[in-house]
Amino acid sequence: MAETPSFNGLASIISENAQVIEQYLSSSDQIPKPTLDPNGPHHFPAPPDAFKIQMARENLLDAVRRLQLLALGPVEALFQLSSRSHELSVIHAIYALDMASKVPVDGEVSFAEIAKAVGIDEDRVTRIIRLAVTSGVFQEARPGFVSHTGMSSVLATNQGASDIFGMALEDEIGAIGHFVNALKKYPEPQNRLLETPFALAHNIDKPYYEWVSKDQRRVERFQRAMRANDSGGPFSSECLTHGYDWNALNAKLFVDMGGSMGHSTMRIANGSKIDKFIVQDFTAEEVNHAKAALPKEFEGRIEFAEHDFFKPQTIHGADVYFFRWILHNWPDPECIVILKNLVPAMKKGARVIISDLLLPEPNTVPNRLNREFRVMDIHMLNVFGARERDVSMFKDLFAAADPRFKFEGAKPLPGSLLSIVEAVWDP
Repeated sequence: MAETPSFNGLASIISENAQVIEQYLSSSDQIPKPTLDPNGPHHFPAPPDAFKIQMARENLLDAVRRLQLLALGPVEALFQLSSRSHELSVIHAIYALDMASKVPVDGEVSFAEIAKAVGIDEDRVTRIIRLAVTSGVFQEARPGFVSHTGMSSVLATNQGASDIFGMALEDEIGAIGHFVNALKKYPEPQNRLLETPFALAHNIDKPYYEWVSKDQRRVERFQRAMRANDSGGPFSSECLTHGYDWNALNAKLFVDMGGSMGHSTMRIANGSKIDKFIVQDFTAEEVNHAKAALPKEFEGRIEFAEHDFFKPQTIHGADVYFFRWILHNWPDPECIVILKNLVPAMKKGARVIISDLLLPEPNTVPNRLNREFRVMDIHMLNVFGARERDVSMFKDLFAAADPRFKFEGAKPLPGSLLSIVEAVWDP
């Protein structure tokens, strides 16, 4: 068992890492300062590839959490954990009723005014918001009046972040309540795509993406959320520009499978001399939308094509077949089919490059980071019947798809929670 840290020891870790962060923040007037106020930066103001600062931040957060657990004690910590369902319920209500937009960004409004605007009685609106305040969403600086914090202002002013939040709350929160039901009903799942907590919660007999595609509001929200994820933070594709040596591949033709609007491809194009890119996606509507939105500087270099990766690959002889944040949406049998469908199209030396989360070995990363990975893994299980994977799991996928894939391992992408996994076609 790991040695229990002391209060003073954890306080020292917090102080040391806070000093590293403060020195960075004060090193330039151009660096926006973190604040709890509504007009501050929406992301921690250090580039993802600023390794020293990001590690100081992770170490600080990890020590803060351990100090909190130590101060609470096991029983109170468990009680606090179990009460989060109530916190989620009020945050869901705030999102669903669009309460954040009813509060002026630089002012305040009464509970009564919010209640009138959303059509809910003042008593319940007051109770909902007052619990949210304890989580940092809104503040009641003057009794009876609500104003924004940084977190609540994001809901009011940052559409993309609000959409990510909304997907989690509206589409996925119901699945949480059916998690144990699904475990008991499907102790040995035969069809992981359909035998999920999400399917039970929504009483559906189709996979998530097929279900979402029938609801235009959800489709548009999903697209906005993915763009927001890509625009900044630990899941942004920005790291693809310089985080991998694309020119070392001497590639001429690059196929981005499931590439949607081509954001990842554009990042790679900006950091490479690759001649031609083809971005594939499932629907003609998405392809046409992507074509219309392609920036002029990529015309002639980036093309879009309709393709279902559950069918044989139609582009033969490419140097790279690329999947970013795709395989984690699918259970192992489906991933094996996806990889098998590449085989007839591949030439000797062609690469399959995957950019996905890579589950760490136990006790190798700070606990908060480990939690991010594990939350995503259970999210994939809940919604898709799928999973995040470690290196050995990816190796097994390639081996099961075809032994002629030569697995080359994985490497981190600096500044990202995602990694690069590679295999070479070696018949």
